[in-house]
Amino acid sequence: MYTTYFGFENKPFKPKDSKDYYRNDNFDSACADILSGIREQRGFILLTGEAGFGKTLVLRRCMAEAADIFFHSAE
Repeated sequence: MYTTYFGFENKPFKPKDSKDYYRNDNFDSACADILSGIREQRGFILLTGEAGFGKTLVLRRCMAEAADIFFHSAE
């Protein structure tokens, strides 16, 4: 219903679909920092924030955007 009303081509809020990830400067920067830290083997990377802030979403986006890195998922 709302897809027609708002003129969306797809249903919104599908976080597992990497092409639909929300983009903003904070998320882009966090993802870039995490991926460069992994690629450069800088050691531990800490991602903290309040519940519901988007930590899991950032990590899923990093996993979707990094074809050159193997991630082991506990899911």
